[in-house]
Amino acid sequence: MLGDSCTLIQLKRIDFWPVPNVDSVLLSIKRRTNPLLEAQDVALYREFVQYGFARWKPNLKLAFKNVFTHQQWKRSVADALLTYLRSRASDRVVI
Repeated sequence: MLGDSCTLIQLKRIDFWPVPNVDSVLLSIKRRTNPLLEAQDVALYREFVQYGFARWKPNLKLAFKNVFTHQQWKRSVADALLTYLRSRASDRVVI
């Protein structure tokens, strides 16, 4: 929302000791010139993200289980994906 990200390197589990049970990447995040959020919504968005990642759950769906119904979760994921795809399309240069 405030930045664009891309995977620089896909790391192997054997790159770490002890070997983790998760996949890892080296991620590049660059601040967007024009954020997808209005300035007044940044604090609320930050609280939302912190809520999801502060829970010790294996994924965000479980972290937000007490916040969203199954239908609301599906809709929010679909909306987020559309927003992301539209933002990426507007960044493309047509030659």
